[in-house]
Amino acid sequence: MLSGLRRRVAKAGLVDRVVVHQCEASSLKLDEYGETIDFGLAFAVVHEVPDREVFFNELGHALAPHGKLLVVEPPGRVTVADFEDTLAAAARKDFAVIDHPLVHGKTDRSALLSRRA
Repeated sequence: MLSGLRRRVAKAGLVDRVVVHQCEASSLKLDEYGETIDFGLAFAVVHEVPDREVFFNELGHALAPHGKLLVVEPPGRVTVADFEDTLAAAARKDFAVIDHPLVHGKTDRSALLSRRA
């Protein structure tokens, strides 16, 4: 999957703007990126993470102060209540919801987050 993503990034001419990074089951392994990531995308993944608070904590340390994180979960696999639990875990790690963009034709399982100052 990662090699395919690298090819698509190269084809789009974004090699200098996109970092493809492999994490582990228990850690995102983002220590080297401390406060440098401008944008993160968690698409259909947070519901698979064993500890959401660890996930958001690690992302919080890696995102730049102006950085944003888009979280989108699949409606067929994640209930609205579970998505609200995800947003609560993000809030406990100093993220704030700034928008609910339209994804999958809905806004109830998508959130654009920023770090709280």
